[in-house]
Amino acid sequence: MGMKTRVLLAALIVAIGLGGCSWSKAGKAKPQFPPGEGDIRLIAVMPVLNQTKERDVPRLLRQKLYDQLYFKGYPKIPLEVIDGKLDEAFKGEPDHFRYNAAPQTVGRLLGADAALYVTLLEASVTSSMGVYAPVTVSALFELRNTRSGEVLWSSNQKTVMRHYDITKKWLEWKTRIAFEDAIDDVVRKAMATLPDGPNALG
Repeated sequence: MGMKTRVLLAALIVAIGLGGCSWSKAGKAKPQFPPGEGDIRLIAVMPVLNQTKERDVPRLLRQKLYDQLYFKGYPKIPLEVIDGKLDEAFKGEPDHFRYNAAPQTVGRLLGADAALYVTLLEASVTSSMGVYAPVTVSALFELRNTRSGEVLWSSNQKTVMRHYDITKKWLEWKTRIAFEDAIDDVVRKAMATLPDGPNALG
């Protein structure tokens, strides 16, 4: 192979490599909200609609979601403020009236641009002979525009974490930790698909 041929071959390999990098970057474009939905700045994290028997998981899920929204670049609306306004508006009504309040109502009460509705679909642990305990958490996230009521973004996430131990006592301890890790994972995967907020870095 002559020198000229080797140079041309090397140039071709470099060009293919650069083209591949460009395609890869283009294929990983940041998520965007649907066009025409306006600027989304303030997001109200609604109380979690719990479809499981777990009582602590919904609270943890909502708190972690609230924290992660801040790191995604969205200003905080304190959860106690959200709950207080909803309690005033739906005083004496069943919980599901507050959890499922219309987006337009949330916007009027809180001045939010969008309302984030969360449904905890599954939070379970299955043990087998005291040595094996898979922990499953799944949740549905839906963000709605408080002006139009339209769905801006949604995500359905599930994670399973498996733990082993030789004693039931230690397995129960690991399971409690696993629930929090599973919630972290579900929220992290959901947030990866949400468009960045106005204060996002980079």
